[in-house]
Amino acid sequence: MAALLFNKERRNEERRPGGHVSKAGKRRPTRNGFQSGKEGESVKRTFSGKKLWQFVQFAALAALVGYAAYQSHYIIFRASYFKLQKLSITGNRVIPREQIVMMSGLELGMPVFELDKSVVMRRLHLLPRVERVTITQRGPNEVAIGVFEKEPAARIHIDGEPLEVDGHGAILGKASKESEKLPWILGADVLPSGGGTGLRLDPRIVEGLVAWLPVLRKSPLADFTSISFPTQGKVVVMWRDIEFFLADAEVFRRHGPYVNDLLTLETERGQRFQYVDLRFNDIVARFHPVD
Repeated sequence: MAALLFNKERRNEERRPGGHVSKAGKRRPTRNGFQSGKEGESVKRTFSGKKLWQFVQFAALAALVGYAAYQSHYIIFRASYFKLQKLSITGNRVIPREQIVMMSGLELGMPVFELDKSVVMRRLHLLPRVERVTITQRGPNEVAIGVFEKEPAARIHIDGEPLEVDGHGAILGKASKESEKLPWILGADVLPSGGGTGLRLDPRIVEGLVAWLPVLRKSPLADFTSISFPTQGKVVVMWRDIEFFLADAEVFRRHGPYVNDLLTLETERGQRFQYVDLRFNDIVARFHPVD
């Protein structure tokens, strides 16, 4: 009878949901996958609650990121601190400031992040007088443009209007008062420049200017009043109302020291030279005929 009661009691222990009794008589817990009833429902509710909390956290983080992105966009593209508030122009002597600003395409109030230096430089180089350009961004709202203008070397008349020309034959624009002492280029044809903007002298004239201007500036004829290239290999320079015929730069350099001595003959004879030919080894000079 006692054995039966013991077995019955053991079977009751095995039916309890909390676990079962081992051979040693100790209870062992069962796995979660075998839980049922109220305990299983509690585990499911706990798992669902954890998922919901993770979703809430993710949504809050996404909202913060979106708000930060909006604020960054506002600060960068709309806040006045990052908009162009000052545009300084330096180096221009002849080109008006308004023309530089217009050609640059920059406007006050534009976001500085839209500044493309290469585009601005390319636009400013379309101005005939511009030799070189520098663009510097100073802080988040200031841009400085430095302009280096081409130096005029001579003047030319086109349709009755005096224009300045640089040493490489580029037409720079209207002659200023500062260029009144520059020599005139006579008999030169004007052609469109290779870049499609502005005008340039005929290549033959440009070749003559490049070869002769540096030589003449270091000679007794440095203050000559006009120069022309009537034919290939012939240069005519007007100096103090005297025509000088030139052809070879080296021959002209050799004659240079004797030019001043030659002019003393005018004083001795009381006559003016009509022309002086320096194209050959011997100097040939002709006085104006006496009436």
